[in-house]
Amino acid sequence: MIIQPGPVVDFLIANQNVRDPFSLDWSKLCSLVSLQRYTKALSTLQRSSLVEKSRQKPNERMKILSDALKSNNCGSEPMLRSCGISINTNFTQVEGRVLPAPRLKVGNGEDFFPRNGRWNFNSLIGSRYILRFLHKDVKFNSLIGLDFLIANQTAINLILSVY
Repeated sequence: MIIQPGPVVDFLIANQNVRDPFSLDWSKLCSLVSLQRYTKALSTLQRSSLVEKSRQKPNERMKILSDALKSNNCGSEPMLRSCGISINTNFTQVEGRVLPAPRLKVGNGEDFFPRNGRWNFNSLIGSRYILRFLHKDVKFNSLIGLDFLIANQTAINLILSVY
């Protein structure tokens, strides 16, 4: 790499406390434009490094927030004090609880629960509940339901005869 002396090189040498331009850290010269997108996929090592560096434990997150709140020292701001505004440096304690997973009643009032955080109706397809819905509800529904019924009546009758 050919490095020619100039104002940028002189500036970096002075700010990075190095003697020659070959020891410069050029990454300190670069800056990303905000909201700039990087469209290329990250490698596995880059992705794992990004996740590791961006992941914070709740205690770390609370410490960072409380340190930022204390270092801002908003209570000493004369404009806020003149208006009678004060900011507490402690977090507000609230009570909470974990809600249970939603329940769905199917068929004859049987409970149907999500598994792994997802509703999976594959076990119900072809079962009595779906067939009962097709036979009773679609039959007496709107014109779309009648079209569906006319097109699939023989299949529905065949399936209902099995169950």
